[in-house]
Amino acid sequence: MTHDQDKSRSELVEELARLRRRVATLEELRGPAEHSVADALQEREQQYRRIFDSVTDCLILCDFEGFIVEANPAACQTYGYTREEMIGHRAVEFVHPDYRHLFGQFRDQIAVGRHFCIESVDVRKDGTPLNVEVRGSTLSYGGKPHVLAVMRDVSECTRAAEALRQSHEELQAIHDGIGDGLAVADVEDTRLIRVNRKFCEMLGYSEEELLFKPVAELHPASEWPRVQQLFEKMALGETPMAANCPVLRKDGSIFYADIPVSLVTYNQRQCAIGFFRDVTERRQAEEAFQNEHRALRQLLKSHDHERKLIAYEIHDGIAQLLAGIMMQFQTHQQLQEENPEGAALACVAAQDMLARCLAETRRLINEVRMPLLDESGVVAAIENLVYESNGHGGPQIEFHVQVDFERLEPVLEHAIFRIVQEGLTNARRYSESERICVGLTQQNGRVCIAVEDWGVGFTLQEVSDRSFGLEGIKERARLLGGQVTIDTEPGRGTRILADLPLVAVD
Repeated sequence: MTHDQDKSRSELVEELARLRRRVATLEELRGPAEHSVADALQEREQQYRRIFDSVTDCLILCDFEGFIVEANPAACQTYGYTREEMIGHRAVEFVHPDYRHLFGQFRDQIAVGRHFCIESVDVRKDGTPLNVEVRGSTLSYGGKPHVLAVMRDVSECTRAAEALRQSHEELQAIHDGIGDGLAVADVEDTRLIRVNRKFCEMLGYSEEELLFKPVAELHPASEWPRVQQLFEKMALGETPMAANCPVLRKDGSIFYADIPVSLVTYNQRQCAIGFFRDVTERRQAEEAFQNEHRALRQLLKSHDHERKLIAYEIHDGIAQLLAGIMMQFQTHQQLQEENPEGAALACVAAQDMLARCLAETRRLINEVRMPLLDESGVVAAIENLVYESNGHGGPQIEFHVQVDFERLEPVLEHAIFRIVQEGLTNARRYSESERICVGLTQQNGRVCIAVEDWGVGFTLQEVSDRSFGLEGIKERARLLGGQVTIDTEPGRGTRILADLPLVAVD
């Protein structure tokens, strides 16, 4: 063997020794490393187990055949089974029959790597339903792919959602069915943001037309400052109410509403909610009552005025004549022995005054209540009134009658007669007309009275509350459901038309 060969061999031996030392070193290190990895894996598995067991959601691990291989305590407690009772069973067995079709979809989606979430109804061991939200994902277990289903009991949430839905439906039913109009308006920009069906019907708009419409356009311009004050008060926390507030319909007509208003939060905005109650009929009834009250007061004044006139006429007419008669009889008594001729003249004067007194008495009786009216009816009474008026001189009076009735209710006959009588009296006294025409016609269940002259006329502004004659005509007609029109103008005469519902005697 040569020197070079010996050298190469020696180097190989040294290299082999070095390798043996390295292998020994690696063998010394190998044992502790394997032990460290095993411990780490065991510790991590214990951590996962603690997490798995402590999670409050239900965790169920299934193979891809659908068999349960693991279930955490929360799942066992929720479903009412022990762990041993659940493992080995198909997961679909715990699903309500009506929802088992979702199980296949759930598994198929998970198999292709998609996260999938469904809401299902499962069944507990005692048979009670369980509303759950199920989320799933895949993981490797025992070297094979498995499905981990995470289930959360949402029964309380479902019940709360159902209660909320039911409450919303009830509120919606109230919102749509309430008898008052309901409108919600933004306090800041005063625009409508919600209305109910009744409100749309009251105003004649569609819901689309009203949404975002300025509240100012729902009221007459003169009323807007009052409405604006409501919004200002609400901004200060007050809850005002607008009473008898005029509201504009789409067609321009107006109705009146009481509107209690409250401040609410709607869509995170400060809003006013108003309930519109139509009080137009109530307002009309109140106005009618007030008109009736004024009419009765006016009628009382008119009656009082008539009584005063009668009292004056009795005092200045009948009473004076009676006093004169007494004086003549006293003169007759004093002169009958000494001056028979003077006594006879006094007696004749007394008889003449007595006749005048009787005529005046009859005239006053006829003015208050003509006996012929009760005996023969209103047509005969008016004919007699016209005849007597023509007999006293003055303008020529014509009477035109075209009626089918013979008698009417006494109150209606009296009203017709007094309207004609008052109209004639005013025309004869003030018109300066040479001719007066009285008409009485019947048509369509109504009677029309007309008193017309062609005299000086007047302006209605000249007629004040002291014009008891014309006011009496108006009130008599109104109380009987009729109406009166006075057509007059200076220099063109006067025409009084009264139209009354006709009620004949049964």
